[in-house]
Amino acid sequence: MKPLQMLPIAALVGSIFGNPVLAADEAATETTPVKAEIKAVRVKGQRNAPAAVERVNLNRIKQEMIRDNKDLVRYSTDVGLSDSGRHQKGFAVRGVEGNRVGVSIDGVNLPDSEENSLYARYGNFNSSRLSIDPELVRNIEIVKGADSFNTGSGALGGGVNYQTLQGRDLLLDDRQFGVMMKNGYSTRNREWTNTLGFGVSNDRVDAALLYSQRRGHETESAGNRGYPVEGAGKETNIRGSARGIPDPSKHKYHNFLGKIAYQINDNHRIGASLNGQQGHNYTVEESYNLTASSWREADDVNRRRNANLFYEWMPDSNWLSSLKADFDYQKTKVAAINYKGLFPTNYTTWETEYHKKEVGEIYNRSMDTRFKRFTLRLDSHPLQLGGGDTACRLKLSPAAVILKT
Repeated sequence: MKPLQMLPIAALVGSIFGNPVLAADEAATETTPVKAEIKAVRVKGQRNAPAAVERVNLNRIKQEMIRDNKDLVRYSTDVGLSDSGRHQKGFAVRGVEGNRVGVSIDGVNLPDSEENSLYARYGNFNSSRLSIDPELVRNIEIVKGADSFNTGSGALGGGVNYQTLQGRDLLLDDRQFGVMMKNGYSTRNREWTNTLGFGVSNDRVDAALLYSQRRGHETESAGNRGYPVEGAGKETNIRGSARGIPDPSKHKYHNFLGKIAYQINDNHRIGASLNGQQGHNYTVEESYNLTASSWREADDVNRRRNANLFYEWMPDSNWLSSLKADFDYQKTKVAAINYKGLFPTNYTTWETEYHKKEVGEIYNRSMDTRFKRFTLRLDSHPLQLGGGDTACRLKLSPAAVILKT
């Protein structure tokens, strides 16, 4: 029989973990339960839930250098723009886009885009959504989720609410008069932006007058140019469905804002405002390929006018805080003028002359809307109801909409 031997490693492990167990010298004492009254503790805090409303104020617009709607949603992961290249169809909020996301300016909803589903593929309609230049805006609210109560019955995805500038937004410190001048250039679409504004604000009057202009081209792309058209040079943009870069376009937009409010006395205040936009985007549709010798160009036109008159009464009352009456009027036009034709053929050389165009058809399709609304709103002081302060609001807003195509 082989004698039993302990390895050195096993002996070392046994010496480390082989500690003796020692019993306590003192016996355990018995505990006697004691009754005590503890006052209720109420914890109050704010739940860390995802924000349903994103607010962009004037300071944020300046810090982030927001110059258009694309810059507005640049840092929002769940909000984007619905862009088809030729048209901007509004915002996309959490996967919902188009007319399901409401857009309003100073509380007035902009009309929905209209497009014939049967003829939409032909590109003869202007299905863009109207908006306002961010250069004329002081505050923007982006509502994420259904907001039909405030924005309208169609705002199932959310809403974007613009609030225009006031006279005091153009002033520095405690001055009563101010001038704003801004110029900018964007390399992505070779666009110039020019803005000029005046502001007045004192104890009686608050007024603002602004004008903004944009001139630019299509957004550049690094796409493949593909194969050139027969007879054209290699650096010439191709025509047809194989085109890998955007169609050339040129746009020019005008936006203006005029606003004044007058404080008659401590209890009465009146005011008026007018803002609007107009412009066009001319596109040479090189990707159009009905036939090898056909061509098409489109001129998308938009025009909008918003007017407002208001009266506000702030009485010396214990229960009524204010009474405000508003009248809003809006007139819009969205149109598309399409030019179609053929490139002539030189029957001497039997070559197509791409530098010449013969107009064959002109399609002019437009949609005009008119909106009228009278609003009466009553706001109360905080009232003692049910052991707490409650403020009541009553709002009546009959409206009429006229659509003409």
